[in-house]
Amino acid sequence: MTQLPKFTAALLHPRYWLTWLGIGFLWLLVQLPYPVIFRLGKYLGRFAQLFMKRRARIALHDSRKAAGAGLAQGTPDTGRLLKTKPRSPQHSPAGSTALQ
Repeated sequence: MTQLPKFTAALLHPRYWLTWLGIGFLWLLVQLPYPVIFRLGKYLGRFAQLFMKRRARIALHDSRKAAGAGLAQGTPDTGRLLKTKPRSPQHSPAGSTALQ
């Protein structure tokens, strides 16, 4: 069995204060009720989607491939996620063409 490292006073050095602050923030975050955490995650994901449009298109394309084009097109988020057409098959990664 491996031994965990012991807490020492050296870990209280100012160089680690931001790390401790981050750990404390995450601990406080997980103390929130699950519905609040879920709502925060939903809004954080929508905010991140503003900056990662390409990644959102790829994720939508992958989910359509996985679920079948007929099933995934009926989802309510399709219009919101994709304001442009999905990538054409000739621009898709080589790995996904093997599944076609």
